Amino acid sequence: MMLVGSDERTGSDEAGARSDTNIVVYVDPTRNQASIVSIPRDTMIDIDNVGISKFNAAYNYGGVSSTIREASQLLGVDISHYAEVNFENMVQLVDAVGGVDVEVTERIDDTDADNTTDNPYGQRIIIEEGLQHLNGEQALVFARSRAFVDGDFTRTANQRKLIMALVNKVLDMPVTDLPGVIQGAAKCVTTDLSVTDIISLA
Repeated sequence: MMLVGSDERTGSDEAGARSDTNIVVYVDPTRNQASIVSIPRDTMIDIDNVGISKFNAAYNYGGVSSTIREASQLLGVDISHYAEVNFENMVQLVDAVGGVDVEVTERIDDTDADNTTDNPYGQRIIIEEGLQHLNGEQALVFARSRAFVDGDFTRTANQRKLIMALVNKVLDMPVTDLPGVIQGAAKCVTTDLSVTDIISLA
C-alpha cells in the first residue's frame, strides 16, 4: 500500500499541494511482517503527460492516484491500497493515539519545519536528541525537517521511524481499545481501507 503525506494546509492553494511523504508498505500476513520503502520527494521521474519532474510533483498533477501510479512504475510493483494524510491531519492522528516515542538522532531546530520562517511570531518547536515523547505538532516537525547534512535521507528515515512508532503505539494498546482508537484515527486519514481492514492488519 502507499502512504502519502501532502503539504496541503487549510487556506493554502490545494492545486499547488505536493506529496511531502511517499512511502510504500508491503505487508506479508503469512509472516506477520511489513517492509517499508521511502521514495525521496526530489527523485526525478518522467510523469505521465507531464514530462521530467520531481516525484512529489505527481501529487500536484493528479492527486494521490497519480502518486500511486508513478510509484508503481518506479518500483515495478502493484499498489493495491493507500492512506493519505495532510499536515493538519498528521497532528490530529498522533494526538489521537496519545503521542508517540521516537529516538531522535540529531537535535532539530528548523524554522522551515515549524513554519516560523514564514510566521516569525509563531511558536518555535525544537526537538532535543535522544528518546523523546512527541505530541502531534512535534511529530510533524520531526517528519518535515530537512535540516541535516544529508537532507532528505535523514528526513525519510525519520518519517519511517514515526510510522513505526505509531504502529507500535497502537499494537501495544489493549485489544479492547483498538476499535475506538482506530475509528478515531481513521477520521484523520483518507484511505480506501475500511476500519475492519485496518483492525485485521493490526
